[in-house]
Amino acid sequence: MSRKPQSHAPGGTSKRLIQDIVNNSPDILTREIRRKFGTADSDTIEWLSPLTGDDYTEYSDKEFLERLGVSLQGVPLSEFWPKGGPSWDALGKSGSGQIYLVEARARVNELKGSGLRATNQEVREKIEWALAQTRQFLESRSKLNWTAEFYQYANRLAHLYLLRELNGLDAFLVCVYFTNNAMMNGPSSRDEWESAIMMIKQLLGIRQPHKLSAYIADVFIDVQDVVPS
Repeated sequence: MSRKPQSHAPGGTSKRLIQDIVNNSPDILTREIRRKFGTADSDTIEWLSPLTGDDYTEYSDKEFLERLGVSLQGVPLSEFWPKGGPSWDALGKSGSGQIYLVEARARVNELKGSGLRATNQEVREKIEWALAQTRQFLESRSKLNWTAEFYQYANRLAHLYLLRELNGLDAFLVCVYFTNNAMMNGPSSRDEWESAIMMIKQLLGIRQPHKLSAYIADVFIDVQDVVPS
């Protein structure tokens, strides 16, 4: 299912925190995005998920594009990536048409996933091809398998590449990292997060700056600033 209704997640989890931000404290995220990308204060951002009135739904596959109100005129999603793609923690769209794909993390170990789980050979080959195209575009020289433990970050990069480079959409990837999350024993500072993030980029062979770096923001939010539900 590409439209995934969610419960109100347990306190302290990244899922719960992004739910609370979008519904109770959207200005926090909007402000950080403006600061990172230099967008005008007048360019308001409408947060389209996960909304209380929409069962905190997360979107993936063609449904996330429909939720954002965009279509891919260059390379269709179905040609680039099989069904079962990334489920976005939050989606936003500005008045000027900029679209924001959001991933949220509460603990460092969430950065390290279990890798690509698909067993269907055709599906695996399609994903490997898409990741190879992204690697080539970003000029990665790493020998690390992008379908392994940092696959989740890699596939988000691939989707940004699809939207922005292959289809000319004004798309941005926003990675939200929560600090001072004692409930989840998460990092207490931005520095702790940045060390882990730098390691992942180095292992993936992503040199800084790269061709997509201007459209990716690492945002650090103190959980004490989030208005809980």
